[in-house]
Amino acid sequence: PPGQGKTLTTAKIAARAALARRPVQLITTDTERAGGYEQLQVFGKVLKTEVMRIDTSQRLKETLAGFKKDVLTVIDTAGRNPFSPDDMNILRPFVQATQGDTCLVMAAGSDPLEAAEVARAFAELGAQRLILTRLDLARRLGSLLVAADAGRLKLADASVTSAVVDGLNPLNPVAMARLLLPDLVAEEARSEEH
Repeated sequence: PPGQGKTLTTAKIAARAALARRPVQLITTDTERAGGYEQLQVFGKVLKTEVMRIDTSQRLKETLAGFKKDVLTVIDTAGRNPFSPDDMNILRPFVQATQGDTCLVMAAGSDPLEAAEVARAFAELGAQRLILTRLDLARRLGSLLVAADAGRLKLADASVTSAVVDGLNPLNPVAMARLLLPDLVAEEARSEEH
């Protein structure tokens, strides 16, 4: 959906790959939003990576077919309204063209029932994973768990800062416990010290 942090998440994934010395390619299919391409281009310059701007699903498919398999390709899409069939029909051919791992980027703090509907809509489109954003700006994270369950999405990464470098944390059971129960985890750590 629009405004969830997709472009920043794209930059964070690319930064993580660059820090691991893994070759990375950035693509944006967001040719509508003012400043979207330019924002990603700034990140690309810092990472010394060109950002390709692709406006059709056919061109995306052809471009991806020409890439080396060892290069991580991260694609930023335009935000789409999951409740608009027209918007989802515009996004669908781009998702199909990638034949890759499609992630739903979702910000914390939304209504749980709405988050579930959004997750189901994007799962029907092909999303398999959920990247959680803005965890530093929310205290109620239950909607994200509801979304993951409703869409049958695997939890991938979490963003707890707007910083690009080290901006994504992989999620595992311990990391989730720390996010969901920070007071309990801190209390347990203090009791172990004594």
